[in-house]
Amino acid sequence: MTFYCPKCWNEINEAEKICPFCNADIVKYENMDYEEKLLNALRHTEPETVLRAINILGRLKSEKAVEPLIALFKKKTVSFLRLRFSKL
Repeated sequence: MTFYCPKCWNEINEAEKICPFCNADIVKYENMDYEEKLLNALRHTEPETVLRAINILGRLKSEKAVEPLIALFKKKTVSFLRLRFSKL
């Protein structure tokens, strides 16, 4: 299984407690609840992961996701979202 830092998304060793790339506290992220992990996934570098997180947050009717999603849709660097959701 491949493990990634939940902050910088670099590949890390399974046993890492602190990311060797960005010094993120991996244990802190492991202890997050499911909704917080999904909110964190909105910053993922892979578009499909972001889309999956958006989908699940929507199904959960996450109120915590409203502001982060608005901010995400306003970013010019996420044109894949505009293309994906402009058809709805």
